[in-house]
This record gives sequence, C-alpha cells and structure tokens, in this order.
Amino acid sequence: MIIEFDLDDKRFLDFLHKATSTQAEEAYKSAIDNIDARIMRGVKKLTPVGQYDVKSGKKGGTLRRNWSIKRAKTVTGGVQGSVFDPVYYAIYVNYGHRLRNNKWWEGYHMLENTLDAIEPFAKEIFKRQVYKILKNND
Repeated sequence: MIIEFDLDDKRFLDFLHKATSTQAEEAYKSAIDNIDARIMRGVKKLTPVGQYDVKSGKKGGTLRRNWSIKRAKTVTGGVQGSVFDPVYYAIYVNYGHRLRNNKWWEGYHMLENTLDAIEPFAKEIFKRQVYKILKNND
C-alpha cells in the first residue's frame, strides 16, 4: 500500500529549491521515517492478539510484536520507507481467508485502516518535518 500526495504548495517548493540535494534527501528520509513510525504505532494498536488457554502453553501477540520498519532509502523516482510484518500468517489476518467450510472470514484490515487514518495528515506531517530539518541546517 502506498501513500501518495502532491506537493503543490508554491512556498514549500521554493523553500526546497534553496536547499542542497543532500539536505533535501535527508529531510525526505527523516519525514518518511516519521510517517512510518506513526503508521507502525497505529497498526500495532489494531493488530489482534491471540487468546489461548493457560494449559496450552501458547502465548499470544506474535503478530503484534513482529511489526517492523525498514528505514527510508532513496529509490528511482523518490524516497521509500516500509512498514511490514514478516509473520507468514499476517496477510491472512489482515485481508481475510477462506475457511474449511467454504465460508469467508473477513480480515481485520489493520494496515488499511491505519493508512486511511494517517493519509489525510501525511502531507502536513511531511512538510512540517522537512521544514524543521532544513531550517536547522541553515
């Protein structure tokens, strides 16, 4: 899933043109890492924890504990960061799956719900973080 937004604010773009490309790239990476941290916080809150009988010896919370962030890096066409869960069944909990009786179990959609909540604010978070970093470098 990708969050995209246009930086059509003329004042902000003029501000970026004054910065060196290295400063701008570092500011972008920091801003993306900041947004990723917010996504991680939200998705962890929405991730369900398995409830097991004490006698079973199982411990719930593996899916919630394993959410990770891949630091922002420069790629062709921009800067990219990632929030992911390497647990093999994460995709089934998020999107849902077919049951043995051919019924469908609807997933929790924790990643989509978090992105929907953060997306309206992502552009402002990004701009605020970039302003802060570039102003400190002046």
